[in-house]
Amino acid sequence: MFALIAEPTELQVVHTTKVATWMRIETHGKSAHASQPDRGENAIYKMVKIVRCIEQITPGLKLFNHPVLGSPTISVGKIQGGSKTNIVPDRCTAEIDLRTIPGQKIEAVLDQLRMVCPDVKLKVAQSSPPLYTEPSHPLIEVLKCGGAQCVSAPWFCDAAVFSAERIPAIAAGPGNIAQAHTEDEWLRVEDLELGVERLRG
Repeated sequence: MFALIAEPTELQVVHTTKVATWMRIETHGKSAHASQPDRGENAIYKMVKIVRCIEQITPGLKLFNHPVLGSPTISVGKIQGGSKTNIVPDRCTAEIDLRTIPGQKIEAVLDQLRMVCPDVKLKVAQSSPPLYTEPSHPLIEVLKCGGAQCVSAPWFCDAAVFSAERIPAIAAGPGNIAQAHTEDEWLRVEDLELGVERLRG
């Protein structure tokens, strides 16, 4: 059994990816009328401090390096807080995207964050397995004969789910990942035709 996930890789063979972990942070305060903010406790202000802590640990992640995947990354992707402009918010949430490399423990990164921001309480919402399939797999060798090269990718895809179940898997398909998740995703007809030709071969 072998799984090929048709992500837009410009027909290169993505055989390895980072671990993708999504985390959720929640801060709590006390609501009050915004005309008297000193009577409340602003949960958004607390979140701002945590976001700054995340910025502080970001450069340190570059000290870790994988020869193929590079360095881990962390990014604040979403913040929500407050109910009305004239109410001091009593709750704020943030969602964080963490990408780690093989051999790196997620808990070590979280410990770094707790060191610079002791009050932070993190909840792991979702974590994906890494993708790794040996570049010497016979079906990968077939794709190489058509001109493909084995590469890594910083993003997560369903190939990792198969890989975690010990099913060899890769991501390979026409198009460029730069167009993924954009307002107007598109694929050139020529790229699609080339993809069909390569996979048939």
